[in-house]
Amino acid sequence: MENGFRMKATTETASALYDSSYDDKTDFVERRVLSPMRKSLFEQAGELHGIAVDLATSTGKGLSLYQGHDCKVIGIDLSQPALNAARLKATFMGLDFVPMTANVAQTPLPSHSVDVVSCQLGFCTFEDPEVVVQEVLRVAKPYAKILLLEHQKPANLLGRAFVRLIARRAQKALGCDPTRETLNMFDRAGFMVESDHSRFGGMIHAMVLRAPTNRTYSR
Repeated sequence: MENGFRMKATTETASALYDSSYDDKTDFVERRVLSPMRKSLFEQAGELHGIAVDLATSTGKGLSLYQGHDCKVIGIDLSQPALNAARLKATFMGLDFVPMTANVAQTPLPSHSVDVVSCQLGFCTFEDPEVVVQEVLRVAKPYAKILLLEHQKPANLLGRAFVRLIARRAQKALGCDPTRETLNMFDRAGFMVESDHSRFGGMIHAMVLRAPTNRTYSR
């Protein structure tokens, strides 16, 4: 949802699909729904430090939450125009920000080099989210903090019926799959849940996870 296109796109098509009015179009939902959940996510995480990687950064709507933390933030996205917008925001906020045009499923980052990984409404759009989970597992240091604001298929029957109802429309309009079970993907990879707050009947979760200390990954 955040980046507005699926990660199978090339860098060229991603740039072409970038909508410079994206921030304005999503302002209402951002202020009323997403911004409070972003804030809750970072409050759950506590103090952050070191190298932080933000996946599917887009225009940098979530970057302000890194203010006050001793982090160098690497923002990864396929869209160079979106990253340009994010860089302007980061500069204004005084963040140590490095934009990186890359596919989040296969980054140039060294293994076990990252202290924090954040992704806000990106896993619902990735072509193969399981592969991205494996990439997070590869780059994260043991016990690194993983901050996720993501869709999760609700546990209750009514919620599941609702997301099935809206799934096709969400996919067409936003490239977003609200039926994803993101937390389950991380659980299968050995990540540990530190906190998990949800809203809207369990459809959106703000989750803080920890990378496993003993891990195997496939790329």
